[in-house]
Amino acid sequence: MSAFVLEKTDGSVKVVSLGTGSKCLGKNELSKDGGLVSDSHAEVLARRTFLLYLYGQLSLLGDGQESEVFEKSETGKAHLKPAIRFHLFTSHTPCGDASIIPKDDPTEPPNKKVKLLSLPDVHRTGAKCVPGGPQDPLLPGQDYHTVLAIRTKPGRGDPTISLSCSDKISKWCAIGVQGALLSMLVEQPIYLTSIILPSNCPYSEESMVRAIVSRLPKPCSPPQFFRSTLEFIHCKVPGKPCPVSLLWSDTKHLFGDQCFQVAVDGRKHGLSKAKATTTAGRLKVCKAELHLTFEKVSSKLGLNFSKCTYRQLKDKADIYQNRWEIIKSNSFPEWPKKEAGFEEFPI
Repeated sequence: MSAFVLEKTDGSVKVVSLGTGSKCLGKNELSKDGGLVSDSHAEVLARRTFLLYLYGQLSLLGDGQESEVFEKSETGKAHLKPAIRFHLFTSHTPCGDASIIPKDDPTEPPNKKVKLLSLPDVHRTGAKCVPGGPQDPLLPGQDYHTVLAIRTKPGRGDPTISLSCSDKISKWCAIGVQGALLSMLVEQPIYLTSIILPSNCPYSEESMVRAIVSRLPKPCSPPQFFRSTLEFIHCKVPGKPCPVSLLWSDTKHLFGDQCFQVAVDGRKHGLSKAKATTTAGRLKVCKAELHLTFEKVSSKLGLNFSKCTYRQLKDKADIYQNRWEIIKSNSFPEWPKKEAGFEEFPI
C-alpha cells in the first residue's frame, strides 16, 4: 500500500490519495487507446490518484470555491499555498535499486547446497536491468546486482516494460510528481517533502538515497527518508500476489462514488467481459480518462487547449519536456523511450 499525505500550514496531516497493488501488464497486453493502466504497483497507483486529487483541487478554483492547497495566479494557472507539503508513505521498499539492501545477517551461505564460506549478501530485486545499460553480474553474495541501473519491473511470462518504482520515484523527485499535463496548469513543480516506510520491511537509508537522490541533478531539494517505529500490520506476506488493486482519492466533489475504485488487469473490477474492454471499464487513472479530466479542469480555469492526441498534449508542456530531456541525458541516459503508438490516441 502507498499513500500521499497532505501536511497543511497548521501542521495537520491527512491522506489525500491511496493505492494498493503489485502487478503489471505484460508488453503484449498493453493498450494503444489509453484505456488500460499498465503499472499497478502501489506507489504508481497512489501517485496517479494523487493527480486526481490535484485536479479536484484545481476544479474547486475553477468553480470559484476555495482549494485547501492551491491559489489562483494572475496568469490563470495555480500555485501552492505557502507551507503546503506532501509526503509519500509506502508499506514496502520500492522495487528496483532501492531494494538492493545489504542483509543484516550475512551468516547464511548464498547457496545452501554448496558449503562455501559465508559471504556478505544483499536483498535481491526481481527488477531487470534495461537493455543497453549496465547489467547484473549475478555473482554470489553482494556482487549479485549492479547498482544505479535503470530497471523494469519483474513479471512472469510476458515481460513488462514498466520501469521500477525506484526509477519512477527518482524521476518524480527530479521534475515533480505533477507530470507533464498538470505542469501546464500549475506554476511550479510539486515535490515530495519526505518518503516514509514502516518498521517491518527491509530498509536502508543509504540504499534509498542511492536509488532516488544520488542520480538527481544538482542543486535539488531531495525528500527526507524516514523509517517509522510502527509496523504496518497489513504488510504483504510471502505467497501469490493479490491480482486486485484498490484506488482512492479525496475527490468526491469531482467524481462522486468513483473516487474509490477496484481494479484488476488494468481496468475496473467486476464488469462483464463485454463491458470490461469498453469505456465503461476504464479506471479514472488511465491515460484516456486523465486526458478527459485535464480538458475538463483546464477549461474551468480558462486555459483552453486545442484538440489533439494524448502525446501531442504532453508535448505542449514544453518547459517540462525540455527540462526532462536535459535531466534524462545527464542523470538517466539509459531511460528507454516510449514505443511509438501507445500515446497517439485522440479524445
